[in-house]
Amino acid sequence: MKRMLAVAAIGLVTLTGCGGGSKSTPSNALPSSTTSAAPSDSASSGPSSLAGLTSSECVEVAAQFSKASSVFSTADASTPYSDRFAAIAAALDAAADKIHKPDVAKAMKTLARIYGEVGDGLKGVNYKPGSGGTPPAGYLAAIRHFADPEFRTAGQTMSAYFQGGCH
Repeated sequence: MKRMLAVAAIGLVTLTGCGGGSKSTPSNALPSSTTSAAPSDSASSGPSSLAGLTSSECVEVAAQFSKASSVFSTADASTPYSDRFAAIAAALDAAADKIHKPDVAKAMKTLARIYGEVGDGLKGVNYKPGSGGTPPAGYLAAIRHFADPEFRTAGQTMSAYFQGGCH
């Protein structure tokens, strides 16, 4: 189950790359690991890896994705996992509002909804992945949302959007 949580977090970071029209990995994709620096809400002062992007929509969406992907690395150790997932959901929802293509915006809203459902499911669950022991039933039920086929489909839509230069 810890693996499912890690896959979801890695998926979020992987989806953050965007660039030109090439179907290969863009040269200006965001790094595949998060940093401890809090991302900026402003595209002009955002992470340097966003500087070469030409689409303002792509820059704005990638900045929100960067914000979402940094939640675990920037959160205080005492921040409950439910709050962390709620913060990811809020950043993804904000990113969806920046997307002009309805099908892509809907995919981003789906990701936000599922991250929110995970956060809601983790409320009151006192378990930290990697702490040892068997995860409680509430934890397992919450992270099962990542197995939702809608999550995979939305992730694929977002990957194609970013790989296509946000078009």
